[in-house]
Amino acid sequence: MYPRQSPDGKWFALAKRRELLLQPLELEKRPSYSSLCLDGDTAERVSDGSRRIRGASSLLGYDFSPDGRQVVFSAIGCPNTRLPCVSLDGYYRMDLFLYDIESEDLTRISRRLRAMMPAFSPDGRQIAFVHVEDGQNHLGLIPAGARSVRPDGSCTLEGKRKKDCIRWLIRRHDGTLLGQPSFSPDGRRLVIDLYRNGRQDVWLVDIESGRLRPLTFDEAEDRDARFTPDGKAVVFSSDRSGIFNVYRLDLASGRLVRLTNVVGGAFTPFLTESGDLLYSYFTSYGLKPYLLKKERFYGKEQAYTPPPPEEEIARWMGEEEQLPEIAKSSDDYNPFSPRNWAPPVGMPMVIYERLGLQAGGQLLMLDALDKHMLAGTVLLGQESLYSLRYYNNFWYPRLNIGWTHMNLAYEFAQGFTRSATAESRAEAHFPPPVGYKNRQTIDFGFAGFDWPLARRLKVKGRYLYRHMSSRRASGTKDQAFLTNNRYTIGLEYDDLPRRGPEFDVNPTSGRRISVEYGFVRTGLPRPDWADVEWLGRVNPPGDGSDDYRFHMVQFGYTEYLPVTWWNPDYRHTLELHLRAGFINRNVHRWDEFFAGSLHPMRYVPTFSTTNEFAGYEDFSLRGETMLILGLTYRFPLLRRIDFRAGPFFVSGLWVELSATAGNLWGYTAQYVRDRFGNIDRNPESYWDPAVVPGTIRRERPFLDMSSKNGNYMLYDLSVTFKLKAYMFGVQRWNSFVRISYAFNDIVGQYEVNDDYTYVDAYPNDALYAELEPKGIRVFVGIGTDFD
Repeated sequence: MYPRQSPDGKWFALAKRRELLLQPLELEKRPSYSSLCLDGDTAERVSDGSRRIRGASSLLGYDFSPDGRQVVFSAIGCPNTRLPCVSLDGYYRMDLFLYDIESEDLTRISRRLRAMMPAFSPDGRQIAFVHVEDGQNHLGLIPAGARSVRPDGSCTLEGKRKKDCIRWLIRRHDGTLLGQPSFSPDGRRLVIDLYRNGRQDVWLVDIESGRLRPLTFDEAEDRDARFTPDGKAVVFSSDRSGIFNVYRLDLASGRLVRLTNVVGGAFTPFLTESGDLLYSYFTSYGLKPYLLKKERFYGKEQAYTPPPPEEEIARWMGEEEQLPEIAKSSDDYNPFSPRNWAPPVGMPMVIYERLGLQAGGQLLMLDALDKHMLAGTVLLGQESLYSLRYYNNFWYPRLNIGWTHMNLAYEFAQGFTRSATAESRAEAHFPPPVGYKNRQTIDFGFAGFDWPLARRLKVKGRYLYRHMSSRRASGTKDQAFLTNNRYTIGLEYDDLPRRGPEFDVNPTSGRRISVEYGFVRTGLPRPDWADVEWLGRVNPPGDGSDDYRFHMVQFGYTEYLPVTWWNPDYRHTLELHLRAGFINRNVHRWDEFFAGSLHPMRYVPTFSTTNEFAGYEDFSLRGETMLILGLTYRFPLLRRIDFRAGPFFVSGLWVELSATAGNLWGYTAQYVRDRFGNIDRNPESYWDPAVVPGTIRRERPFLDMSSKNGNYMLYDLSVTFKLKAYMFGVQRWNSFVRISYAFNDIVGQYEVNDDYTYVDAYPNDALYAELEPKGIRVFVGIGTDFD
């Protein structure tokens, strides 16, 4: 926490894990500190004009300048900005920064220095800091005006590049660790925590000579040392009573006085100019900033043992722990060696759907340091799946490659009208319809990379090859009807918190932003699958196949907003979701964007969520222009169930209320119609409508009805019950039940109503051969996770 007051008394500072908070304390409105430092009314009053330095941390330290106008702090990456910080090698070092409180300008002091725990000298001319190197710490001094300070000691000072800008006061290579330094008011000495050989004590450092002298030298753990404002004593935290409390050591007399008497622990003491004590108090709710008036100090004198003679201290400082020699019995780590493999992980899988049962499993193999991983999946049944994926983390970026083979069974029907030329698309077909059995084979091969440019920003690239074929009759060979080469590059920003027991079921803050560009080459080798006028012929006359190229852009945005105005415990969340996409030409249906109800155990498209348009049949919505907006409100119904049954542990039950609005638009044209007004089928491309040449145009979002679903806009509502659970104590077993309602009827060209009658009325309207009435859909996922 490191609660502190600025030297001029105008600011109160409080360091948190990921930010530094500065609250203004104007003279005429200076608050009277309560036992919790700032009470509710005071905090509300002084919130205007506060400063937040994002990226600063209580773990890395900070200090005010002597005039109280600036703050020096340490941070990793690029602090105080919401923009991502890019590091091409993937490594981020702790660096020093200077923050101007009035202008809020931020200045970088060092470059890749691995510096933390900065402290200003009383005259403002120097900055002390702790340098991290090879698991040990050094104490250094740099001019306060130095910039671009680097590990070799060079810097830019007064506009010139200079060497030896760092003066090392402590530079040992024996595993010494250091805490936050603090200058004496005269600027001649530093007090610091020093840990080595299993002992942590408070030491004095003479700045001119570099001489070290311990103030404490005992079995207690002493830490967080700091000079008092008059420089006559040092306050520090110690566990010498069994619990960390704050102590004051008079440097002249050696009198040791205990200032606090807490039961949780008191840390990071700071004496204000008035003599009151600010400190961090460990409570059942974590560390909290407290203030103790000087009149209420515990004031009990403690026994003090002076440090031993200098000769013994020098002998102790010369001792180093002798580590065992392991060089001869060790070798370089080989991630391919079987002895470095982790035990393989196997997971059984069972899927039951309309076509029957699929059973199989997944096997994961990886090395102990997670340098690479191999994942294999096999599912057998009426349909089969074989998948092999390899992930390599040897270099930067990370690489992945894989292959998937699926053999799909289609048992569908095609309805015929009584006259074979229906007067309307609603005319019923003969029951039962004509049945078909068909098998399709789909092969996916991919290779890609994942390059994290920053902790929250990464670039992703991928090549995907897709080969789709079908078998016309038993005993015949598969014939390809679509081949596809897809090249994509994308940028993804994600600052969602990944810690805490509920981050997976209820992320309460952060955002996810994704942009992806793709270039695709598609081949349609079979004449009856080729699109001619509808897609735009690019092959010579007489060639029934069709090949084309297109560009695509996708955008996804998700924002998580905590609802706190009536729910102060941050358990209710409002989630906003946007998915948009654009394809620059009319494409085959397998290349279009698609939407509809999706299950987490099935393929979920890029940037989508499983509750997006959950009220509509899967893959029933498609098009070349996409704009979908989602809104979700999430809250706990039973947050602490804590029920165990056999290997399962149920943690809590949450509820989501979701709504989706938007649509997918494609292309339209002047269509050729029969005598009943139905759209004819293209004689050269059976599965597409017959159009008047030269009349094809892109549909305008919101202004044109989407010809592929018969609506200007689509809407749905969903309620989802999310059960957070674990299996065997560690494996997530999250499950859900979702009930969704669609507000629109869907009319389409292919199977949009999940009745396995592929075309309800043949030859009927080429665009509107099927109807899915609005209604309710129910989803159940047991152990499938949520998204």
